[in-house]
Amino acid sequence: MRDFRNAISGRVVVYDGGMGATLEQFELTSEDYGGLPGKCHEALVLNRPDVIEGVHASMLEAGAEVVETDTFQGSRIKLGEWGLADYTVEINTKAAELARKAAGEHRFVAGSIGPTGYLPASEDPSLGQIRFGELVEVFTEQAEGLIDGGADLLIIETAQDILEVKAAVFGARAAFKSSGRCRSTRRCRCCPTAARCCSAPTSPRCSPHWRR
Repeated sequence: MRDFRNAISGRVVVYDGGMGATLEQFELTSEDYGGLPGKCHEALVLNRPDVIEGVHASMLEAGAEVVETDTFQGSRIKLGEWGLADYTVEINTKAAELARKAAGEHRFVAGSIGPTGYLPASEDPSLGQIRFGELVEVFTEQAEGLIDGGADLLIIETAQDILEVKAAVFGARAAFKSSGRCRSTRRCRCCPTAARCCSAPTSPRCSPHWRR
């Protein structure tokens, strides 16, 4: 049985490369994105799953042991910008399933959770006007889809607001509880307004595991 925490305690575990940057190298059309007027990479999960599977396969072939799901902008808030809010659970679940299929039973799937674009700790009238509880619900929904799809761990990444990171952690906890499963939450990283980045990619002291 896969045990991510046991794996990282005894050796270096290699993650994949950037999904978004890799997809930019493909000559994809609007049709590939479901007719959207732009590049919502998460839409490829539904419209071109073969492309996503191919990216995962190439990363694994290069030596990665952990593949991240194509869900960096997979929250209801970000998908809503493309009119895909109603597909939030489906996209996150299928993205994890695609990664799981590629990784097999001996390598790991990391559920990617990116920022929503809101800064709850900010006094900015446009970016700060969202309740903490609303964000928790948004992240819970995304995390539940990723866990149901087979993610071994969740990655909360590149957030700019520490309250948003906190909401994502609370959402992950709620998803663990509702699923009845224990997973790891890794690599929390935020850039406060002072522009100093706080990163906890690997250290057990800085990046704790939250259990159900």
